[in-house]
Amino acid sequence: MEILSMSVKEINQKSVFDDLVEKKITQKTASEMLGLSERQVNRKLKRYKEEGPRSLVHGNRGKPSPRKTDPEIIKRVTNLIIEKYHGCGPTLASEFLLEHEGINIKPEVLRKYMRLLNISYNQRKKRPHRSWRKRRDKFGHMVQLDGSLHMWFENEQKYYTLLLFIDCDTKMIMSYYNQSENVWFL
Repeated sequence: MEILSMSVKEINQKSVFDDLVEKKITQKTASEMLGLSERQVNRKLKRYKEEGPRSLVHGNRGKPSPRKTDPEIIKRVTNLIIEKYHGCGPTLASEFLLEHEGINIKPEVLRKYMRLLNISYNQRKKRPHRSWRKRRDKFGHMVQLDGSLHMWFENEQKYYTLLLFIDCDTKMIMSYYNQSENVWFL
């Protein structure tokens, strides 16, 4: 294997594994230098001794991805979108393709090829950002109330409602115990 087809990381690993084979360093030191566990270093060292520097190069280098979509399917899908599903976005088009044509393709893949081929589609409108209401300076402009029915007191076997008031602007908290969640006294 040519050293030119190796990455910088793999060239650095080669020098460390050369030192390991010559017993200049220990596996523990090599694992610290490479950022790998001792077990990984041991496994890689065995392969390095058998195959040489080739063992450090990833096995999938130079091979096409197994997840790559077949170019014939892409060609067929793009033709269908142009002719039959024009104006559909990638998500809706992928649903139509699965339902009507029996072609299972992910919306992300469709979006990528639609952009590459400049196939236009209506994008979702961006919703306006929800902004917080400006806080007021005075207490009592807006108060939230919640009640919680519970046996609050150990000595009494009666249910009381804890009424909790929170002022939205000053964040002041007030509480009151009552027989019910009625707030007619306010």
